[in-house]
Amino acid sequence: MTGGIFARWGRRASQSLALRMALVMGGVATATAAFLAGLSFVVAQRLITENERISLNFQAEVVARQLELESRALDRMLKTMASNAFISNALVDSLGRDQYLIPYLRDQEIPGTWRGELWLVDFEGHPIAANAPGLSFKHRGSPALRAVLAGSRFEIELAGDDSLLLAVPVVFPPTGSIEGAVVAIAGYGRLIEGAAMLVAHGTCLSVHLGERQIALPSSGCADAQPKSPAVSRPLALPSSFRPLDAHLRVYDSSEAASMAARNLTFGYLLVVGTVIALVLLVSHRMSGHIVRPLTRLKDTANNILRSDRLDFRAPVSSADEIGQLASTFNQMVERLQRAQATLITDIDQRKRVEAELQRYRKHLEEMVAERTQQVQQINGELRQAMNHLVQAEKLAALGNLVAGVAHELSTPLGNTRIVVGLLADQLRDFATTVEAGNLRRSQVEAFLNNTREATALLERNSARAAEMIGHFKQVAVDQSSARRRTFDLRETTLEILTALRPMLKRSAHRLEPDIPAALCFDSYPGPLEQVLTNLVHNSLTHAFSGIVEGEIHISARAVDPMHIVLTYTDNGVGIPAGHIQRVFDPFFTTRIGQGGSGLGLYIVYNLVTGVLGGTIAVDSSPPMPGTRFTLHLPTTAPEFPYQPEETGKRSD
Repeated sequence: MTGGIFARWGRRASQSLALRMALVMGGVATATAAFLAGLSFVVAQRLITENERISLNFQAEVVARQLELESRALDRMLKTMASNAFISNALVDSLGRDQYLIPYLRDQEIPGTWRGELWLVDFEGHPIAANAPGLSFKHRGSPALRAVLAGSRFEIELAGDDSLLLAVPVVFPPTGSIEGAVVAIAGYGRLIEGAAMLVAHGTCLSVHLGERQIALPSSGCADAQPKSPAVSRPLALPSSFRPLDAHLRVYDSSEAASMAARNLTFGYLLVVGTVIALVLLVSHRMSGHIVRPLTRLKDTANNILRSDRLDFRAPVSSADEIGQLASTFNQMVERLQRAQATLITDIDQRKRVEAELQRYRKHLEEMVAERTQQVQQINGELRQAMNHLVQAEKLAALGNLVAGVAHELSTPLGNTRIVVGLLADQLRDFATTVEAGNLRRSQVEAFLNNTREATALLERNSARAAEMIGHFKQVAVDQSSARRRTFDLRETTLEILTALRPMLKRSAHRLEPDIPAALCFDSYPGPLEQVLTNLVHNSLTHAFSGIVEGEIHISARAVDPMHIVLTYTDNGVGIPAGHIQRVFDPFFTTRIGQGGSGLGLYIVYNLVTGVLGGTIAVDSSPPMPGTRFTLHLPTTAPEFPYQPEETGKRSD
């Protein structure tokens, strides 16, 4: 039955805007009222809880202060008695014990509401005197008493069901020896009863001494359950009482708080129900005033739709938002009438324009095809020019190597020529002396020594020249032909660095390789040597601008059996952050007109990523000085149909 009622209301709401608005407005207002009422209820509930907590804290503080005061009084009394010279002297004098200590101790009482026994015992734990006649000392085996007589300063422990045993040593000042102890067997029953009188009715307290829980007698607390969170407070007892770890626990067992919460809940529910009823009634009235003009506007729109005519107008019954909506609707209908007339005229004009566009489109396609052919031809010429420039840059680098090696060879070859000339002169003089018959042994020995020195010089210079020619020959062959072969990375690098050393001799820059042996490649040494040559030339041209002594480090390591990381680092001026993304672009250079072509690093990038089948990355970010190029190369290069272009060819 309930489901049928909700279904009927659902159908009515789907057909009536007024009902939906009433329900929505009522729901919003109801939710707001319920939220505010709930918020007020939560705040009031928390205020009640906070007042209860404050009351419990206050009562706990009062009881704790009373217990702390009584404990301090007992602590002071025992320490005062233990430090009394009269007692320590009497304990040493066995004749004066009965005469002085028994009367003295019978005059002493435990202060406050504590009740119990006071004892004086000797250094063996035997009782000597008590504060009342007829008492029996049963605590000679107490651990606390034994600890005090053994040298402890103050000891306390639980004794029986409602007592504490406190022991303080008596020290004889001249010798510092422990001659006995003052022992108090303090019952805390009356102390607890007195503290219970300080709390309100329905408030329950308990004192926790270690593992012992002592409930304070209070009406209604025997089997009561806490009606609010309990408050726990540690007792700030004297340091001698610290081993007890005493703390106080207070909670409320009365029904007052629960009754107040129930009354508060009932009142808030009554208020919320009344507000909901009033909101639903008012929202239903308001929705009727809003929906009736909208219904008339809907009827006008339906008439226009059914008759396919635009001469209907909605009635404007007020100047409020609904009246403005009806007026705006009428203006919209009038504009639609004018637009309909204009549209009929525009359709004919549009047909004429489309025919004209069709003729232009056909002509445009012919022009696009012609321009596309021209662009393709220009792109081919540009690619051919780019290849020629790249090849020229490679040959320029090789030309620099040739010039450097030629300059380097001039020294050993010049030395060889001078030595040969001197040796020829000495040989002629020696032959003249032999023919004259004036040859002496000393002349023979001098000639032999000079010949040996000349021969050694000739061997060194010719070996140096042969080594340089061999390195240059290998580098020239590798760079001029794309031969694939197996080579050692360290040896190939040292060969190219030997060929580049003449470029470095004209400056104070240093080049330090750090490449371990046995890093073998099955690749193209020529492109790799071209890469290193271009990187060194880039450092000398750009990185060391304004730097007298620059350093270049080339290192390599194997990351796995199939890949090697080659790192090239210089300590030059670095690359600005705005240029770091463009260094591998063709024709990008910061030294236009100063020897920079903008193709060096472009060639490096193409060789590394193309022929060598690797990747290259550049980093020049602070705090790292200079620039670092990191090459990830496979030990076995991919098959690459690399054919260098003939340098003698020219494009017509």
